[in-house]
Amino acid sequence: MKIFSILCASLLLSACAYNCADKMTVNSTDLAMATGAGECITARIEGMVCESCAATVTANLQKQSGVESADVDVAKGIAHIHMKKGQHLATKTIEHIITRSDYVFKGIAKGC
Repeated sequence: MKIFSILCASLLLSACAYNCADKMTVNSTDLAMATGAGECITARIEGMVCESCAATVTANLQKQSGVESADVDVAKGIAHIHMKKGQHLATKTIEHIITRSDYVFKGIAKGC
């Protein structure tokens, strides 16, 4: 039984590592100026199963020039995206980043 559990865990991590591979390139022209200063956006995400998944989404979000930082919570299925002052990330761009990372984009909310 213990060997079976280890095998299942190994397969899950291997599948996650494959699906979490860095596949992102998003054109910086998708960024638009906003009136808010340093806004925070919460994106809902389905399909992440491990911290490697969260790290991939975080890295892909942080590649965008208007993003100050991103914090992804696998258990809650959310990403808090902190924007640089005067910057905004279009909803379509966030959706593109998440879906190109092989996860399901479930929408956004202003604020964190």
